[in-house]
Amino acid sequence: MDKCIRLHIVILFLFIKISIFPDLKAQHPTIGGYNIYYGHIHNHTCYSDGLGTPAEAYSYARYVAGLDFFGLADHSDAISSAEWSDTKAQADIANSDGVYTTFYGFEWTSSTDHITVVNTEDYTTVALNPTFSDLVTWVSDKNTVAFFNHPARGDYFGYNSYNSAITPSIKFVGMELWNYIHGFSYHYYVDGYIPNDNKGCFDEALTNGWILGAMGSGDDHMATWGTAQDYRMAILADSLTRTNLFEAMKVRRFYSTLESDIRLSFKINGKEMGSAIPAGSYNLQIQAADGGGEAFTKVVLYDQDHNRLKTWTPQNCSFTITDNINTVPGDYYYVKVLQADSTGCAGQAISSPIFVTSMKSDGPQTLMICPETCTPLESNISGGYLPYSYKWSPSTGLSSTSVSNPVACPAINTTYQVTVTDAIGCTVTNEITVNIIPLPTVDAGSSLYPICPGGTSAALGGSIGGSATGCVWSSDAGGTFYPDSTSLNATWTPPEDFTGTAVLTLKTNGGLCNTEPAKSSKIQIVELLPSIVIYPNPASSYVTIEIRGNTENIDFEIYNYTGKIVLQGTMSDKITLPARNLIQGLYLIKFRFNKHVVIERVFIR
Repeated sequence: MDKCIRLHIVILFLFIKISIFPDLKAQHPTIGGYNIYYGHIHNHTCYSDGLGTPAEAYSYARYVAGLDFFGLADHSDAISSAEWSDTKAQADIANSDGVYTTFYGFEWTSSTDHITVVNTEDYTTVALNPTFSDLVTWVSDKNTVAFFNHPARGDYFGYNSYNSAITPSIKFVGMELWNYIHGFSYHYYVDGYIPNDNKGCFDEALTNGWILGAMGSGDDHMATWGTAQDYRMAILADSLTRTNLFEAMKVRRFYSTLESDIRLSFKINGKEMGSAIPAGSYNLQIQAADGGGEAFTKVVLYDQDHNRLKTWTPQNCSFTITDNINTVPGDYYYVKVLQADSTGCAGQAISSPIFVTSMKSDGPQTLMICPETCTPLESNISGGYLPYSYKWSPSTGLSSTSVSNPVACPAINTTYQVTVTDAIGCTVTNEITVNIIPLPTVDAGSSLYPICPGGTSAALGGSIGGSATGCVWSSDAGGTFYPDSTSLNATWTPPEDFTGTAVLTLKTNGGLCNTEPAKSSKIQIVELLPSIVIYPNPASSYVTIEIRGNTENIDFEIYNYTGKIVLQGTMSDKITLPARNLIQGLYLIKFRFNKHVVIERVFIR
């Protein structure tokens, strides 16, 4: 016998309502830059221990209850594979982007824990995964979100899971602060697992490291999906699609409200509820409005110890509060708004917390690399919740813009910015500047350096630049450098037997880039002999010898055509000799400059 009894009266009512009122809402309320969508995520049908079919549930929640979104989560140990497939199929049929969003899921049901798991392709049971730890492992690689159901039910369910020694899973994004017709007084205000710690289950779970938002759901078993209570889970999103609402749930951008027309936004440093931020001093903003015009009488800001940090009394149906707040790593903050009719079952809403993580940047870095080489980059960001996601920019010269350690091969000096987002959405940025080490340069000076004969020294004047860190002089003719060969402005003294020319080389020692060959520059040292001028030539009565550019005494000898010395002497720059006693003919004059010998001709007539 079919375990489901179809609700024919409901179907008839739906047919009439669909025909006359195809859509209950044409426009959704907004706050804080987002649209607000109201609904439930955890409900049951006849596939487990409730009434009605999934098709009836999805239709009823839309057309009768007027919900923006709706999800089913039948007890997984009671459903068959066929029923699971049908639940997913009916959710897809009922889903209508921009109008009505549906979710499917299951309630993992153990003797101590009830957990809603949303939008997985398959499902699991306590028979397959009997412990909460097993479930945490099962969801770890799924694209899903999970919720703690009805905590603080003293008779059963909801005590052990969040208080266990298990490392909190980021797949768990929320906890019910109300359930079915039981409001905050039953699931939020009552003492949690630890007696007299000033905390209910929600704050205890948060203190234990679970990153949870505030929500609630109908947990309906009586085919009154969304009409048994005015309580709602409210999601802040850009548009009414399954993708957008699912992404909003992942980042806990939702709140729990005991009235279906309370609108709430809570921001720190411009980040909406559910966000994670690094520690610091920030501005906070609280906005609320009531669709029915009820005034808000009190607004309370809580921290992780459930301390009331601040209280405001707006006395208005719409308000914006701004203030300053100093946050510390590991803390969290959330707000509660109360109206005049506030009780544990009406006139209240509680935001999801904003979490302060330990994420931080160690500050900007500067790296130096050699030309045409590469270097791996490090974000130098730590803390928060792993895993990280990365976004590097600009992409120029990067091997990837989305990995932890991209390889940078810039052609010019480049500053890269990295934004690191941790597993719960906290973002921190840092900058890494990669500078290209300039090539070594060297200049030995003038390409030709004249010196006088006789051991004259050359005062050198080289220069280096770029990444060159030192240099050394060398000479192909030997000689000595003073004070040493590593001095740019050394003095070179040629060896005693030096004649002619010498090539001096100034070479860098390679610079900072070991792969860059040393640069060198050369100059030529030329020993210049004095210029000899003889006049008149031919001569008759006298002959003048002029040695230009000379300051030393020079020996000379005059030979006749037979090779006999007819005249000799010493001169410096100029001398005039008598020639009238010389026989007409050609004569050779030999000059001795240090180690050089120069012969010139003169004709006597």
